[in-house]
Amino acid sequence: MKKQILAVAALLGFFMLAAGPAQAQSSFKVNIPFSFAAGDATLPAGEYIVQPPQIGGARAVVLQRIDGKAGAIVLGMPVQTKEDKSVARLVFHRYDNRYFLATMWTMGSPHGLQLRESRRETELAKNESASEVTLLAMISTPRR
Repeated sequence: MKKQILAVAALLGFFMLAAGPAQAQSSFKVNIPFSFAAGDATLPAGEYIVQPPQIGGARAVVLQRIDGKAGAIVLGMPVQTKEDKSVARLVFHRYDNRYFLATMWTMGSPHGLQLRESRRETELAKNESASEVTLLAMISTPRR
């Protein structure tokens, strides 16, 4: 367990360094009431801190459960929207009772991250249509 926490912390540090002195985005807290897939990782329900990528930096989002018992780093591609994104949010694709983290939007920015689709989601998408579930951030916290 300590090794997992250290590994996530080390990777978070790496991505922060890789991003350089780019403009900082705010991390945020979100309660996810269902288990979900983020990339190839399956994560349990709970409260998570979401660390968006730096603008112009690494193209990954870091999710860490508040209790430190679960976390993931997921790669993605930058996306942009004209819609109002005044609240940070996570968008999930839902197939029956399976949830896959699809997009992350930061507060006050038209920029987001479209996350890499896992093999499991690709297979499900061949046979089922997805609905979208959007979760809003509970509290925005400044990045340190």
